[in-house]
Amino acid sequence: MPSYRLILTVGALAPGVQPESVLPSAAEHLGVYANVESFDLRISRGVPQLVLRYTGEDRAVALDAALRGLQGIRGLVEVTRYEVLQRVHGRWEAITRG
Repeated sequence: MPSYRLILTVGALAPGVQPESVLPSAAEHLGVYANVESFDLRISRGVPQLVLRYTGEDRAVALDAALRGLQGIRGLVEVTRYEVLQRVHGRWEAITRG
């Protein structure tokens, strides 16, 4: 099954949200729509990013899962940018950005 990544550049937390809960909660939101294989936090140019790797039957299903999961994640944290990528022949190729 193809592998995908949802990369979220994040800003401010929603009121009452604890920082340590954001990443596992984001994985739970995406996990409702896809099989989440791994998730991690990285800092890119001083800005935090959530990276969630998941599987999907095809690009359409994977993109739909990412966008649906993103709706729930936006309830936790400000998402300033997102990107969905697909693993193709050992490389990550962008499907969409927002």
